Amino acid sequence: MIPPKGPAGATSTGPWNTHTIELDAGADTVTKTFPPGDTVRHVRERRALELLAAHASGLAPTLLQAAPGAHGPRIVMTWLPGRPLRGVPLDGRQTRALAEAVTELHHCVPAGRLAQVPLRPGRPPELVARIRAWRPGCRCTRPPPWPRHCTPG
Repeated sequence: MIPPKGPAGATSTGPWNTHTIELDAGADTVTKTFPPGDTVRHVRERRALELLAAHASGLAPTLLQAAPGAHGPRIVMTWLPGRPLRGVPLDGRQTRALAEAVTELHHCVPAGRLAQVPLRPGRPPELVARIRAWRPGCRCTRPPPWPRHCTPG
């Protein structure tokens, strides 16, 4: 969990992360640095921030900078006020507010504009192809959950 305000330069990394996060409390910014050679994740992050800025201003961080970096592509964004809700019991008012914010995020971009956004890798057709490559002879008849719908042959 990211603390509400940490020391300048605090970072978050781990073996399963797709990027590092650097928090700068003094500047109220968050910097995500993606692995060198990343050609997809940082572009998707930038696109999402730009779409949310255009259609749900104030609900998501504001993109401040997107640039190649010596250690990989970097996205610098504003630090949203508040505190993490992970593991915190919410009362009815907080639950409604969270539901409203998430609903707004999921519905704010007009359908016509959203249709222009490339699909994220790992969608069901790609997953089926990947599973078939991992397990030749598997006939996946339906989308997840697997292996219930995968039969030999």
